[in-house]
Amino acid sequence: MKGYTSSLTLKQRLAGIILAIVMVIAMMPFATITAHAAQLCENERIGDFGYNIYDDGSVEIAKYYGSATQISLPTSVAYNGATYSAPDYEFALTSEAFQGNTAIQAIALPDGYAMIYGEAFKGCTSLTELAIGDSLLFLGTDAFKGCPATTYYFSGDNVMSQTVVEGSGIATKSNGDLIAGVTVWTKEGSLVDKAIAVINNDRPEGFKITVRYDDDPYSLITIDPSAPPGNKETKGEDGTAYGKGASASVVEKAILALKTDSDPKGTKFGLLQAKAKKVGKNYVT
Repeated sequence: MKGYTSSLTLKQRLAGIILAIVMVIAMMPFATITAHAAQLCENERIGDFGYNIYDDGSVEIAKYYGSATQISLPTSVAYNGATYSAPDYEFALTSEAFQGNTAIQAIALPDGYAMIYGEAFKGCTSLTELAIGDSLLFLGTDAFKGCPATTYYFSGDNVMSQTVVEGSGIATKSNGDLIAGVTVWTKEGSLVDKAIAVINNDRPEGFKITVRYDDDPYSLITIDPSAPPGNKETKGEDGTAYGKGASASVVEKAILALKTDSDPKGTKFGLLQAKAKKVGKNYVT
């Protein structure tokens, strides 16, 4: 997409690209595609991020320069006297933004991000969680290939087709080997849900992707301190009140509701030892 500009929104540009491809196939050799222009800045560092900004207002995250291991991507940036904010302007994540980042552990793409370019998370060897909001339209080929994340949260159902999810390389190593133990949270019946079902058809037992359903999957990511809105009342990754990622309020409610002293599903325990300041025959302080 670099170098492609117009007065249209990113969503309209995507539709235009698909239409142009169809026209080329239908009209070859007579069809001609014209190029567009006007990139306002390229990899302009503002805070912890490098930005590509275009004259139609669309914004690309070109590079992450920060050191935080858990981040929620920005949906607003000020440049040259103007402020570009989602949803008025659409954001995208380029292939180079995180590729090869070995420190990042969790990433959230809030609403407003329409595109993820191909191989965007390749080489992110520490990445374990990835959450994507409602506005995603397009996934580049192999966007997740080589990404070791074992938990994905897909909130929206706006991707152009389930085939783009099938081609994303999810749960696949860079060399093509399959990754086991991957869980995808999504809305039941969504295009992501259907795509994972197709992907699983070709995966052997032990390497199939587990699908879990939630009305608001995006809110389940456990990013701190930039937790996305709605992350206050969530169950853990395994669907229980005690699993990894469960919010403290949910855990507290579950504990108060217990009627037995048995270990609830999802709990893990460690030994504790009290430190005594003073011990007597009949007391311990």
